Amino acid sequence: MSALSKVFSVTNCRSILIFHSILDFPSLMDECLSLEFDKKISILKKISGLTLDFRKIFQNKIEQTRRSYGITFDDGYADNFDIALPILQKHSMKATFFIASGYLNGGWMWNDGIIEAISKTSRNCLDLTTLGCEKYQLNTNEEKRSCIEDLISKNKYINSGKRTELAKRILDNAGVPEPKHLMMTDEQIKKLHKMGMGIGGHTVNHPILKSVDKATARREINENKEFLESLIGEPLHIFAYPNGKPGKDYGPEHVSLVKEAGYKCAVTTAWGRVNINTDPFQLPRFTPWDKNPWKFVVRLHFQKIGGNEFV
Repeated sequence: MSALSKVFSVTNCRSILIFHSILDFPSLMDECLSLEFDKKISILKKISGLTLDFRKIFQNKIEQTRRSYGITFDDGYADNFDIALPILQKHSMKATFFIASGYLNGGWMWNDGIIEAISKTSRNCLDLTTLGCEKYQLNTNEEKRSCIEDLISKNKYINSGKRTELAKRILDNAGVPEPKHLMMTDEQIKKLHKMGMGIGGHTVNHPILKSVDKATARREINENKEFLESLIGEPLHIFAYPNGKPGKDYGPEHVSLVKEAGYKCAVTTAWGRVNINTDPFQLPRFTPWDKNPWKFVVRLHFQKIGGNEFV
């Protein structure tokens, strides 16, 4: 049995939950609100009492425990530090934060640029046909949501640099300045680590790995790991594939690159529960984005993988 399989057997890990932004106010794209997050962490605390601490796994400090849940955050949003961290501390829970290092210290991801442009524009119509997109009506929140979803879905798999350039031109067309302070700073990453939270790799520029050549994918994985390790003064052991859909966003060659970089496990966005038979380099995660806490509990307890229930 591998070291990681042994850990999952000992801790009886049920699920690894995935979050992104945690906001204090309602948003156009319906991100998780702080009150909802607080309720979900409270539920996990009551039904489990602990979270799977990946740092302890690799420090060989795991003890016999009741079932556990992993809490993870992708990308490195500043609200993870400002809003999510105090809630985690309130409940004495741990989490792992997967950081796309190229956006720290004032950067922003291309999809957030598009969300910012469409959410904050004062224009009722945006003609983006010169950018290879469409002409969008933006009179209602529903039309704005539809526009954002269309722009992101149609451009997700193009070159990373082209995605960013497109987002900048959409911001310009919308008359909206580039977003600021969306992502964490180096110092906040250091503080998260010192507070006992886990830090994981997530590439430099968050490319869809299958959309770039192998040399670029290797560079994105390795340079991200090297930078974050120099920041926290400790080896990184866990990686999250950008976008994370097996076969669509990454393939076996990228699993090999992650192993080659020295990681010991990796998480995906495939939906499912972790067990001792799970490939440690393709750990599935659970999307806990329900607004109704009871639905969250029901889904958490009755996950289905290939028709099999895990309860």
